[in-house]
Amino acid sequence: MGCVLAKEYDVYTKSNLGTLKDVPVVFVSGVPGAGNKTASEYLSSMTGFVSIFPGDLERNLDPNIENDDTVAKALKENKILPEEATVELIKKEMLKHEDAKGFIIGGFPRNVKSLKKFEQLVKIPEKVINLQVDNDTAKSRLEKKFGELGKTANEIKQVEQIVKTASYEMKRVQKNFDEDTWRAVTYLHVREQGLGVMSPSPLVSFLSHTQVKLCDKNRESSTAHH
Repeated sequence: MGCVLAKEYDVYTKSNLGTLKDVPVVFVSGVPGAGNKTASEYLSSMTGFVSIFPGDLERNLDPNIENDDTVAKALKENKILPEEATVELIKKEMLKHEDAKGFIIGGFPRNVKSLKKFEQLVKIPEKVINLQVDNDTAKSRLEKKFGELGKTANEIKQVEQIVKTASYEMKRVQKNFDEDTWRAVTYLHVREQGLGVMSPSPLVSFLSHTQVKLCDKNRESSTAHH
């Protein structure tokens, strides 16, 4: 893969991760119902990278003890958290794993704004795995999941719109990666049925040489993680 200009990287990213900023980050990105969590856990077991699922971090928050009023309000009203709040949760979780050789973040980014926030507050990802599934399949899976979670009938009715909106946002995220080539991010598309039917070797191979590369005008430096 290419390299990211070190000076530009330092200016763009306002991170306090310390040495963790040199640890690879891989996004597993897809609409709800695409198998983001399953894929993340699978890849974590194959690579040894720490798997983080923002959805779980958000669900574990208690609105009654949350100090941020905006976040507490969103939780109480069952609304999506502000992008910056989600990114801060991810960063906090990453800092708990100082010896990690890599991170796999599932179901993220949800939109371009969350991508930008992550890059500004944490770091630029090295690779992105895009899980592609048709909307009808995603809708069916999400309806089942909502039922298992005890969601109301009205909430289950909203699933179709949730998937439709997420599909639109995923296309915008991909377009953003395609247009902003200075990030040097490598993309892999995994078609339905994803990990269930395809050989795992392409995915493992895709991640096996994941590394962080920074460069300046005079030299290129890289930190490899195996």
